[in-house]
Amino acid sequence: MTQLANSPPLGRRPLYETSADRERETAVIDRLSARFGAATIRFGVGSVCDVLLVQLRKPLRLIEIKVRKNASGAFPTYMLSRRKYDDLLAIGMLLKVPVSLCVRWTDRTGMLDLPAAHTTAMGG
Repeated sequence: MTQLANSPPLGRRPLYETSADRERETAVIDRLSARFGAATIRFGVGSVCDVLLVQLRKPLRLIEIKVRKNASGAFPTYMLSRRKYDDLLAIGMLLKVPVSLCVRWTDRTGMLDLPAAHTTAMGG
């Protein structure tokens, strides 16, 4: 089977992350690093998670970061893929560290420790 130019590998979704998105994410990572007093190890584009906080050479917390261009009240829920959720928890268990989802909206930043109570539904 031939892969089309500019298409993701078979079975992978296309990546929509821009350099501006990465800059906004970096600002969130810098704030988290200061808040926890920890160094960061940043994972590459398309990785299961975005950053690992490290303190005294020991893993401290695994964090998935989402930066949105809307206010926190624009939608009643936040959607994360089930695969992403499961993969984050699995890596956290392997590293024996807590896992968090950090979302930066235009009006505030929120962080949720995983696992968290949630409902599962088909997304769009």
